Amino acid sequence: MAKQRTSPMQAILAGVVVAVLVSHAPELRGQVAATADQIKAAYVFNFAKFVEWPPQTFPTPNAPINFCALGRTQTADEMDALMSGKSINGHAVKVRHLTKLDEIKDCQLLYIAAGIGRPEPLLRALKGCSVLVIGDTPGFAVSGGMIGFVNENGRVLFEVNPGAVEHSHLKISSKLLALARIVSVPSERGGQ
Repeated sequence: MAKQRTSPMQAILAGVVVAVLVSHAPELRGQVAATADQIKAAYVFNFAKFVEWPPQTFPTPNAPINFCALGRTQTADEMDALMSGKSINGHAVKVRHLTKLDEIKDCQLLYIAAGIGRPEPLLRALKGCSVLVIGDTPGFAVSGGMIGFVNENGRVLFEVNPGAVEHSHLKISSKLLALARIVSVPSERGGQ
């Protein structure tokens, strides 16, 4: 498989994400560079700005948007710090830390930490749910996840699996897709 090069737009987005992160976290001002976990948390927050959930996802128009993290990691902790008091499209952001998948009720976004293990069983259980699933396991998007982080040459990049997004009845903005590495997953046996 040929290695994809980072586009100028991806570099710009990474710079914007870091700028947003630093401007929203006063305790980080003055530091030279954000950590990879801080960058991932900022990406997660900004991904949600470019996703459209089906209207029935939220019980009321002003219900909170629940960002759930499965597995305790520094990225999940950074999500707490970054997203406290924030809102997206009129929905207050709430961060919840889960210990098992059956706690996913009312989550609109699920971040799956790499330490959880193989993501495939979790992804099968979530198939068809209107939950934006983001993961940190290598090959996450190719394994059926929607958005997977990739660490390359000290930089945090991301891959998007449009098929997985479509199966979950979510819509991702073309602006976000233009910044991502798009992964193509062969059809599962039996067709879709």
